[in-house]
Amino acid sequence: MSLYADNTTTILSKWCIASGAKFNLEKTEIIPLGSEDHHERVYTTQKITASDLPLPQPINIMTDRAWIEPILGKVKSALKSWNKSHPALDTKCHIVQMTAATQGMPRHIKTMLISIIQDFIWESSLFPMISKGGGINLLNIHASNKAIDIIRLKTYMNLSSRPKWAFLIDVIINTLHPNTPPK
Repeated sequence: MSLYADNTTTILSKWCIASGAKFNLEKTEIIPLGSEDHHERVYTTQKITASDLPLPQPINIMTDRAWIEPILGKVKSALKSWNKSHPALDTKCHIVQMTAATQGMPRHIKTMLISIIQDFIWESSLFPMISKGGGINLLNIHASNKAIDIIRLKTYMNLSSRPKWAFLIDVIINTLHPNTPPK
């Protein structure tokens, strides 16, 4: 992914020169994408890849907690407000589906969100969740995210009407692994 990151930096630099614009580095924040190990490595080394120069000092590299805690706090607050009306169990399931979107979140964040949802549904640890929502039509976060990924893959694989992002993914894959035969 370093080629992609380097290309992005080059493009942004050229754009700034051509337009006369500048990034306010003190307000620039980076959220590393990828595995938790990669995220931690970027956070501790201040480098996107091992061969990169460190990012300029004013740039802030966001931790998971820094960007996700406000979101989880809003979900928790919304569910707490809904709970004041003492909704029935089936209504709570609908509220969760309206409130808790988890698409693309790392596993540990989904786990925290599931805990918030369980507290909302059952209101107390006296009523443990026997199954993860089975039988009460509760949003299954893991299954929902897998379904979203399958739909994306189906869209990507549809060669007769591909969206523009699919061609970009092809370029990135071919750049990162040009000699890898398809499986």
